[in-house]
Amino acid sequence: MQYYVICNLLYNFVFYQHTLWRYEGDPSWLKHSIIEIAFTLIVVPIMILVYLHFFPSGIKGLAYIAAWALFFWITEVIFNKRGNFIYENGWNIWWSLLFNMIMFPVLRIHYKKPLFAIIISIPIIFLLLLFFHPSLGELK
Repeated sequence: MQYYVICNLLYNFVFYQHTLWRYEGDPSWLKHSIIEIAFTLIVVPIMILVYLHFFPSGIKGLAYIAAWALFFWITEVIFNKRGNFIYENGWNIWWSLLFNMIMFPVLRIHYKKPLFAIIISIPIIFLLLLFFHPSLGELK
């Protein structure tokens, strides 16, 4: 959970002016930052606890990962169709699916071997920065 929380909050802080998606709430006071904090500190940690606690052994783990990635993706699709989840700066629903398919195995790896997960996260972060973010000079 800590791995996810730190990565997500760091992303939202560093790229506050250049996000790949944003939340739009209803009522109007429910803005991206409030929703993101609630997801990052409450919703997703609970879901990660459930995901890791019930993780099956063997080949069933692959189907389990796929089910969780699809669940998160379908939830996002529904929120996008309702206008509550807006894509920006080249990101789209298919990038989200790919991200989920990478995120869930890395969360499991981090649970078992934290240092290894951090090491494999570095090139993933680099690729995401290469494709989707402005130069560091453009950051706030």
